[in-house]
Amino acid sequence: MFFMTCIFLYIVVWQMLCNNQHMEVGDVRGVVRMQLQHPTAHHCNPHKPTCMSNYTKLSELPYCKQYKGKDRPHVRKETCLHQHIHANTTERVYVADIDRFTLLIDHSFEATQKDSMKGSMVEYQGYWEACTGGGECRRLKIPCHGKHCDKKDTPRHPLQPPDKDGGWRHFLGLKEERAMADIDMKEPERYWGDYLTDLDELDEVDLHDTSPIPWHDSEELRKFTENPSSIIQILPGDIISLGRLLSFAGVDLDSNVNQQGESRRAEGLVLSITIKYTNLRPFMTLFHAPIEYVYSVQKAPSYKTVETEKMSDTHRVLYNRHGIFIDVHQQGNLATFNFSHMLIVLTTSLALLGAATAFTDFCAESLMKHSDEYKQAREEVTKDFSEEDTHCLCWFRPGEEPKDQEKELESLEEEINNTTTRDQVNKELLEKLDNVTHPYNTWREACAILLVEVSALKKKLKAAIKDLDVQQRVGFSRSPTAHRASLL
Repeated sequence: MFFMTCIFLYIVVWQMLCNNQHMEVGDVRGVVRMQLQHPTAHHCNPHKPTCMSNYTKLSELPYCKQYKGKDRPHVRKETCLHQHIHANTTERVYVADIDRFTLLIDHSFEATQKDSMKGSMVEYQGYWEACTGGGECRRLKIPCHGKHCDKKDTPRHPLQPPDKDGGWRHFLGLKEERAMADIDMKEPERYWGDYLTDLDELDEVDLHDTSPIPWHDSEELRKFTENPSSIIQILPGDIISLGRLLSFAGVDLDSNVNQQGESRRAEGLVLSITIKYTNLRPFMTLFHAPIEYVYSVQKAPSYKTVETEKMSDTHRVLYNRHGIFIDVHQQGNLATFNFSHMLIVLTTSLALLGAATAFTDFCAESLMKHSDEYKQAREEVTKDFSEEDTHCLCWFRPGEEPKDQEKELESLEEEINNTTTRDQVNKELLEKLDNVTHPYNTWREACAILLVEVSALKKKLKAAIKDLDVQQRVGFSRSPTAHRASLL
């Protein structure tokens, strides 16, 4: 019982309910789109003519402050002779306020197994994985803003009215299936954030404009709301500022310095974003756990691109760019219920049950104190209910050979023939031998009957020998052979 309980807990509770091993898991593939936007005044649309940029003043940027010390003395300039005239003018330029730039990430996915699941990120809940320098990571839930947040499970509506062909239409002689999409039959209103209700420019905003939608960062949102969101999801995608993205990767553009003494801002770096999809949660299989995705960020040092622009035959411009390169990868495991896969997991439990039974029998018959009683209790002798005759049935353990019992029967018959004539053999023994050699008996039934009769015969012989010893002690003289034959 102990082993069966342990096997049940391991297979059903641990493997199936906790680890979802009975589910068929498939990989994920998809498409990602990213878009970068500079800071704008009141988070307006940069494609609007009236939208103004909102950069931080250069005098307020710590990495753009001018040197206020004394000038070094000028070096005396001498005349130089040049065989080849070269003009090499170098200009270093930084992108100001890069921390306040915001990044939009829009992605969709599809599982690779049969009857796969597919969808877009606006339909499911997302998280950002924020890690500290000590290796501890925690998930930050991405708050959703917009009317689409209440319509995550939008029903599927046809893109065109139904036709008479039951979902098929003919166009230019071709038969094609009518397209289906997860859309709302009404035109959705665009969500711009609650803070826009206090802005003077709200009347200028076209809520049904098809141009890119502006977004905001949490630090900038503090000017308009009391409890801003650090990260946000709107209808076009997930929004995060580069400053927040760098903090998730543990990067400070000005404090991190390489071996040459250059900061990350001057050297550049690579940010690798991994989007992992999953619908596997412990003990949530029976409740149909929804799909969720998690962003995680890793950093890699140094990023550089060199581009040459030819202005004329004697003039060229060389662009040596060091910046932030953002790369996105999609991965994950999406599971679906598969009855055949569940049967494979349950087959493992049958093998474990067989092994536990064999181990228990071995301990009971070989290591326990009353091993003989346990062994006899395992061999259950039942009655044969066949119509032809009634015989004893016996179960033999695997590997037990009935040939030994047959040899014992032959030796017993030879001993009886040598000690006495057939007329002296007891009629009861003849009947028992006839039962053993009955033509309708199988060899298993014959051996089973023989074992029972031989065991009873041994007990009678032991009792007869014991009685003979007692009689000899009290003075009786009798032939042992005749006494044994009469008992038979």
